[in-house]
Amino acid sequence: MIDLTLYTQKELKDYQINYADPTKTPDLTINLAENQYTYAGYHPREIRKIERRQVEHNHERLIKEKLIQKNIRKETRYQKKLRQRKVKPKPLPQILINKYLAEGKKVINGFLVDAGENKTGKEQQKK
Repeated sequence: MIDLTLYTQKELKDYQINYADPTKTPDLTINLAENQYTYAGYHPREIRKIERRQVEHNHERLIKEKLIQKNIRKETRYQKKLRQRKVKPKPLPQILINKYLAEGKKVINGFLVDAGENKTGKEQQKK
């Protein structure tokens, strides 16, 4: 006859928990749809480990939520900055400068100057 006994390198601790105890079996009259967590049958060290894992999970979730909120705030600030940024006008390409000069319009330093802009900067500041 073959001996089928399992041998482990380390002897497992006996927490004196009787799992065959009828008080430990689940009560099927209770609505199992509700989340009812119980620590019955757990060693205090295991209970602390479970609670630590729950706290770590909640902490990670809070960190992720804060990071998402922080990124949303950064993105809104960046979009606001982009909206408020003043775009410097770029000089006209040489083709358009030649075209406007041929039409008789005034072009200074690559920018088209309207005929109504004959006033100097000081006169515009007084208004």
